[in-house]
Amino acid sequence: MLVEYHLPLTSQRADVVLAGTHSRTGEPSYVVVELKQWSAAHRYEDSVELVDVPGIPGGPKLHPVAQVKGYCDYLSDFAKALADQPDALAGIAYLHNATDPGAVADLRAFPVSATARLYTAADRGDMVTFLKTRLSATTGHTAGDTLIRSAVAPSQQLLKVAAAEVRDRPQFHLLGEQQLAVDLVLHSVERARANDGKRIIIVTGGPGSGKSVIALSLVGELARRGPNRLARKRISIIHADAP
Repeated sequence: MLVEYHLPLTSQRADVVLAGTHSRTGEPSYVVVELKQWSAAHRYEDSVELVDVPGIPGGPKLHPVAQVKGYCDYLSDFAKALADQPDALAGIAYLHNATDPGAVADLRAFPVSATARLYTAADRGDMVTFLKTRLSATTGHTAGDTLIRSAVAPSQQLLKVAAAEVRDRPQFHLLGEQQLAVDLVLHSVERARANDGKRIIIVTGGPGSGKSVIALSLVGELARRGPNRLARKRISIIHADAP
């Protein structure tokens, strides 16, 4: 069990990574776990990836399943020990204080995959069953050491992929607050478009915090959604480092 696992080349940490041997393949297997103390949560303005948590200030939060999926995608890109191991990673979000299924029912709308699953205290048994499909009863020391000691692949170069990001497909895996910022802006653009109004969102952060990645991801996604999303009256992206 790797607690507060530091994602390579970032300041982000996964709450827990369970390391062991895959129950079916016998290969190293890892389950990234995002823990939340929330007892209730619901969609933020009908968004699938944004949630509102009663009693927690600071505005909408990133869906915990989106968060853990981002961690898994990032690890697949940067941890060389996971190269060519398509079934090595799984990801779950565990809301261990959510005992009332109805209090978090909105969160079930997020698409389910091997790296994107949601469990609560009410369905702990289902979570244990899933974990048994990913981790055998044998020791996980070797797998844990392999991940900790893994070489790290070079980070994708921002300028080299900027053109492809705008034209074709996402090139960056966003983490935590980065994904939250992108989702908030996209959500606000669609709301402004539907209401023929305007909204302003300011993304702050020091050098290296991911503002350039956020800006490029927004430009690329809005371009893919159609030219009207990039119309001047809808959105302007201003990029500058904080002094």
